Formats: sequence, structure tokens, C-alpha cells
Amino acid sequence: MKILVLAGTSNARQLCQQLNEIQGLHIIASLRDDPYYSEYPVQLRTGGFGGIEGIVSYIRMNAIDILIDATHPFASQIKLNAIQAAKKLGIELLVLKRPLWQPTPECQWISTSTLLGACELIPKGSRVLAAIGHKNLFHHFPTITSRLATSKVFLRTMSPIFDHLPSHWEAIHYRPPISVNSELKLFDQYRISCLLCRNSGGVSGHHKLTAASQLGLQIFMVNPPKINYGHETNIKCFNSVEEIMNERFKSG
Repeated sequence: MKILVLAGTSNARQLCQQLNEIQGLHIIASLRDDPYYSEYPVQLRTGGFGGIEGIVSYIRMNAIDILIDATHPFASQIKLNAIQAAKKLGIELLVLKRPLWQPTPECQWISTSTLLGACELIPKGSRVLAAIGHKNLFHHFPTITSRLATSKVFLRTMSPIFDHLPSHWEAIHYRPPISVNSELKLFDQYRISCLLCRNSGGVSGHHKLTAASQLGLQIFMVNPPKINYGHETNIKCFNSVEEIMNERFKSG
């Protein structure tokens, strides 16, 4: 059985590792870019597919039996393309929907549906740690920089930025793993006054929220776009890697 995993997250790596231990499965992990710090123990492909038809063509040419979407919560376009490909081919699509973070009495934030909306709420003269990714940032960059014109912005990314940043922006390149303590040190080093981030769920990403809350920093949270998966019998959503393994692959 051949499985195509739309990957690029820690959950995807974990899933590929567990699937690779099952005999009779041929796993292909598809990533937008080359993996930067963790190895996948399976066959890899990198780059885009070229839209819905590109995914459909790849599935047909490679005789894929199961398609798994384990992409980032904000990777909305590939998610939508996978849904349409599954509908067109009738192929089984398993979706790993990583649970989003929820505010607690100890950790509160201001939620918005868009990055632009969040930028409007950030107080003037702030020192902002922007943990928002950068692959889609530059689509609205002039508007974002205008709304944060009086603030010092530290854009944290896991891969180098080659685009020119304005003088009041600074790129911070980091590599996991991270911890609450490392986040506390970073906030102190750059004298951060507020955190701008995306609600992408996950354990390691929550460390910045814990650190920001401990320091009493303001947190501005951008929620991911909502995806309609419909009611097709060949499309099923799961909340964790363990749930996929237990319910679909009978692995305890």
C-alpha cells in the first residue's frame, strides 16, 4: 500500500516514523522545502504540485492508495487542493487536524481572524516578537509595515530571509528545540513588550505563550482559516497521530 503524506510539521514526521514501522506500507512524504533539521525515514519529494490537477496527476502516476494531510494549520491552499483531489479521485483522505491552543486563566490573548487585524491592535511604540512565519507574510507586507510603523518588530523564522526588511524590522533565525526558559531569555534579550503569533497548536509552540504570560506581555493571536471538509465518506479527520494509528492502522 502506498501512502502520500503532505508533510512539513513535527506531527507529520512523527506519523511517518510510525507508519514506516508497519510492514507492507510504502510512505512518501511531500514537503514544500527540504527538511531543515529532522530526518524523515521515508521517501521524500520536495516542491509544489501545481494545484489540484498536479496532486491528482501525482497520485495517479504513483498509484497512491491513501492521501494524508498533516500540513500546518495555516497551509490552507494545499489543504483545499487535497480535499478537491480526494473528491475527484475518490481516494481515501486522512486529515490530521492539530488541536488549536485554548486560552486559560493563566494564559490569555487577544484573538483576530487576520494578521492585518492583529497589527491594528498592537499599541504604538511596541517591541514585537512576530512568530508568524514569513512564506505568506510578504503578500501584505507594505500594509503590515505601515500599521507597525512606530514599533520595533523582530521577525522570527526557521529559515533565512532573503527579502529586504525595513529598518525597524529585524530577522531572528532560530532552530528547534525551544523551551520556556529559552523563550524567556529571548524576550529579555530583545526587550519584547508584546507577542504576535498564529494559533497553530502543538506542544513546542506553546512555550512562547507560557513565557509571555509569565512576563505579563500582551499576546495577539491570529486564528487559522476554517476549512470545510464536507461529509464525503472517503474523507476523515483525526485529532492526533495516535488517533490515526489506532483507528486507521490498528497500531496500539
